[in-house]
This record gives sequence, structure tokens and C-alpha cells, in this order.
Amino acid sequence: MMKKRLKKLLSMAMAVTMMAAVALTGCGGNDQKEPNNGGNNVVDTENGGGQDTPAPADVDTYGIDKTAKIGVLVSDASTAEAVGFRAYYEDYLANQYDIEFIYSEELADAEGEIGAIENFISQGCNAVISFSSFDRPGQIETCDAAQLYYAVATGVLTDEQYETYKGYEYYVGSIGPSLQEEFDTGYAMAEHFIGKGDNNFLIFGGAAAYGTEMHIYRVAGMLAAMCAADESGATTYDGVTDQDGIIGAIYSSMGVDPSKLSGDMFTISYVQGYNMDDAWFGEIAEKVNTPGVQAVLAVGNGSDFFSAMAPEGVEIASVDTFVEDYKTAMDNNQLHYMAGKFAPSNGPIVVAVLNALNGAPIRTADGSAFTINQGYWVATSADECATYLEAGSVESPAYTKDILDKYVSTSENVVSFDEFEAFVGAYSYEEIQALK
Repeated sequence: MMKKRLKKLLSMAMAVTMMAAVALTGCGGNDQKEPNNGGNNVVDTENGGGQDTPAPADVDTYGIDKTAKIGVLVSDASTAEAVGFRAYYEDYLANQYDIEFIYSEELADAEGEIGAIENFISQGCNAVISFSSFDRPGQIETCDAAQLYYAVATGVLTDEQYETYKGYEYYVGSIGPSLQEEFDTGYAMAEHFIGKGDNNFLIFGGAAAYGTEMHIYRVAGMLAAMCAADESGATTYDGVTDQDGIIGAIYSSMGVDPSKLSGDMFTISYVQGYNMDDAWFGEIAEKVNTPGVQAVLAVGNGSDFFSAMAPEGVEIASVDTFVEDYKTAMDNNQLHYMAGKFAPSNGPIVVAVLNALNGAPIRTADGSAFTINQGYWVATSADECATYLEAGSVESPAYTKDILDKYVSTSENVVSFDEFEAFVGAYSYEEIQALK
């Protein structure tokens, strides 16, 4: 424990030292701003404060006619989702705005995240957007100490983390599915198949086995939908039917125990983890081919693991991002339900970072960093999947520059939190298309 503490203190000291060296050479980020008195500068949220809305003449022009250098932390660099997110940033936004995106290597742990931030500092970045979540507190603290704006894409902090860091001056905020959204996504998936008359499911819990909250909440939603569908009240999971109770039961065992689902209305089996060994694939093959199974409810990329082994008639549902592979799977009748993110969903967090850099940060009424829910698009046919895939393309993205420009603060238009929240929260395909 002492070694870890010393290592973290050393990383923080290195970050501050490197930032000071950059500032002395005149190429560091935020050199237009006043120093934050040693980092960890907390905005006054007790008195309805926060940063004052800047006078029109005070709004800077990063992203417009001054280059914003934004470091991007990634723990996944090669999947179709990661490639799609990066293409929207580098092939679209970087060509529409004066932004240089600098990507980290594929990160595998918290130490790598801090090292990547230190590299961003040495390269003169003035902001960081994170797609990596090994140590969000460490990321925030390192960026704040270096006066580097920091934001979370496609995810949110835990409630405890948010309460700790919402007042940090250089913490911009997060946009992504809330945990309630994750629960609702799992619920809607199971409800869809229950509505078709299905009652025998194989659930893939993914990283619920490792305590990953989003997967736990999705699985809990699936089980809650089954409980709610039984009007007799006989169906419970570990004796409970409510959201909090089911989530607590899954946390207690880091997964689902099929024997804890009571009643005669539903039958479930369960696969978890990402072992990727022969035994794991063998377990999948055995359970997906069990007579009577009607659908696979997967917290993640279910078609990748299950479709090749599933017998005819077993339908598969996934949660992921709309990419070409999933359209192909739907075309081939290997995927039947998709709750997906779309690559341009990561555009608004870039806008928020630019506003912070330009001295017009988007803060809540009490001066806190924001956390805004943004959920999934659901496709149940190949045609729907193709439509959503097109909206995620670089050629015709859902969030175009014309749309995003309305929320980039300028001397003539300083965007409020309420305006920005309403924009991000209206994330359905139809709502975004209406903006065009």
C-alpha cells in the first residue's frame, strides 16, 4: 500500500513538473488562464456559485481559429467500436474544427493511464477526453494538478466519485449512459422477447463477474423484467423483485445464480466473464444448445460469441455500438436485437471541452461539473441497423458541425447548462434528425 501511495505521489509530482516546463517554453495548455493555486481547486458549490458566466469579450477561440490539442485516453484501440469513435474524431471533427487529437496507446491499467496523461502534457495538450476507466479519480487528480481540462466520454463517474470531483475546476463533466439507463436497457431487451412469448433465456453477464457496474445493472434489468411480467408475483430473484434488491443480490455473488430465480414462468441459464479459453467456449456451446432455449440476452457483444454456436431458432440480443459487423450479423439472421451507441454521440463532449478551454465552461446551477445521460438506439431489424449505421458514418454523421456549432460558445452566444443538457438529452435518432 505504501509503495502504491508513493508511486501515485511521484506521478503527480512528475505531472506538475512537466507542466511547469511546458509553460516556461510557452507551448503548454491553458497558458491564457490564471493558475489554479496548486491544483485540486474546488469551485464553491455551497453558495450557488461556480464560475461566473464570462462577458462576451472574454470568450476565447480554441477550436475556431486557435488549435485545441486534446489527448484521448483509450483502453480499446482495435475493435470496430473504437475504430468508429476514432474516425469521427480524426476524420470528421478534426477537419471541421481547429482541433488536434492525440491518442494514447491501448491502455491496460491505471499506471498506463497516468503515463499517457504525462505524455499529453509533454506534447502541449490542453485537455484530455477519456474512454478508459481503470482509475478515473487518478486521471482527474493528475489533470487537475496540471491544469489540464478533463472529460469522460461514453460513460459516467460513480455517484461517490461525482460527489468528490464535481467541484474540481478542471473537471468538465461526463456524457454517457447513466446506471439507470443501463438498467432500463437490460429491462427493455428482456421485455422485447417476453412480449414475443419467449420464456427460456440464456443470459450472458460479461464483466458482471468482475464488478463492472454497467453490466450488473443491465443483467438486473433483464431479471426485473421477468419478475414484472409475472402478474402472480411468483417470479422473484433471490426473493426480491425490485431494482435495488436485484442489483444487491447480483453484487453479492458477482453474477447470476439461475437457481435463485423462483417461479415456473421463466427458465434461465447463465454464462459470465471473458475467459476466452476452450472451457469457456465449451460452456457457451453447451448452454446455447440446451433444448428449449429461445433467446440469448447479452450485456455486450453477444453475436460475436453465441451466433456461430446457436442452433436455428435461437435469437440473440446485444448491447454495443452500431458498426458494419452487426449489420452483417442482422443480415445473416445471427443478431436480432441491438441496443447500440453511435460514434457521433461523442461529439458533444468535445464541444464542452472547447467551451471550457475558451473560458465559458458548462456548469450546473450550483457550479458543478455536469453529468448528462445519453442512451442507446435500438434496432430489431437489418433495415433499422443500416439506418443507424449510416448515421454513425464520417460522411453523414448524426451530429454534424452545423448542429454542434449551436452549442460552441462564442462572443455572441454563451451556451448555458440548461441548453446543453436539453441538446444532449434529446439523443434519439428521430430527435437528432429533426435538428437537421
